[in-house]
Amino acid sequence: MRKCNQGFTLVEIIVVLLILAILSAIAIPSMLGYVKEARNSAKLADARTGYLAGMIGLDRYLAKAKPAFDKDAAYFEVREEIIQQTDEEIFTLYSCKFDADKRQISEIIFYFHDDDTYVKITSNKEAEVIDNL
Repeated sequence: MRKCNQGFTLVEIIVVLLILAILSAIAIPSMLGYVKEARNSAKLADARTGYLAGMIGLDRYLAKAKPAFDKDAAYFEVREEIIQQTDEEIFTLYSCKFDADKRQISEIIFYFHDDDTYVKITSNKEAEVIDNL
């Protein structure tokens, strides 16, 4: 009688599964890093949009030509403009600090709802993602 050997042996299947496990152990962490980096880039872009909307609100406040700089009134204008220009479901204004002498925003922080992170933008337009405040 002739025996017909078709298919793979158990050892061959285990070797293939082992190779796949090693490749996935290498690939998955690097892919997760790219996903986080892409999310952070999207947050920075959204925060810059919010910063520009805040600058428009501050300009609107300054155009009213008040002699004294009222931080509360300026904050209200900045917040209202950010609400009008951006999607509040993605992020909200957390804090806004003003430089009254230069009449500009010195620091603005946005809170992102999806993963409880913050983005801080300073007056020199440097932006950074902050995991915890």
